[in-house]
Amino acid sequence: VEEYRRKLSYKDALCTTQFRADGVSYKREVFASYPDKVIVYKVSSDSKGKVSLRTSLSRGNITWDMRSFKEQIYRNPGYNSRIMTCRGEGEDETVLTGDTGVEFACRIKVKNVGGKLSLIGNTLLVEAADEVIIYVSSDTSFYEKDFVESTKKVVADAFSKSYEDLKKIHIKDHRELYDRVSLTLPEEQNQTVRLFNFGRYLM
Repeated sequence: VEEYRRKLSYKDALCTTQFRADGVSYKREVFASYPDKVIVYKVSSDSKGKVSLRTSLSRGNITWDMRSFKEQIYRNPGYNSRIMTCRGEGEDETVLTGDTGVEFACRIKVKNVGGKLSLIGNTLLVEAADEVIIYVSSDTSFYEKDFVESTKKVVADAFSKSYEDLKKIHIKDHRELYDRVSLTLPEEQNQTVRLFNFGRYLM
């Protein structure tokens, strides 16, 4: 991997990662949209057919554990605890539900441009695509009686919109709050301004 760069735009609430691998430039963008209640993750490259990935849901403390769902549970006590179901739905979605006193659901839906999309168990596999967009939604029984169906509607609504429209709506909503305040200090105090703005971004 070469020319690896990560950027967080406080003003747009947008995280961007760029790098080169095997002569191909890749770009990843992610944002959490309050108006659409969805996390949107886009992966693209400057060459056709170069985006391949797999994504699945689990609940635990082991990052990038690619073993099967059942093996994760059996081999690691407490891992994926309180999970009721973890399954694929249709051809492009997977959903995880559980109960921690408050029942919850998390769902991912994938849109691929070019290439092949497969659902294997609870894992979505994309091969040789031009770009991929992943939509993530979650809800609980505290907010919605049918919280599983709520996540399904959220990702379906997001899926029906273009990526650029989702991003524009998100940025407009974020800036309505973020642009209410600005802080200017002497140049030697730029770090203070940066921390101030980072705090506002987190809020």
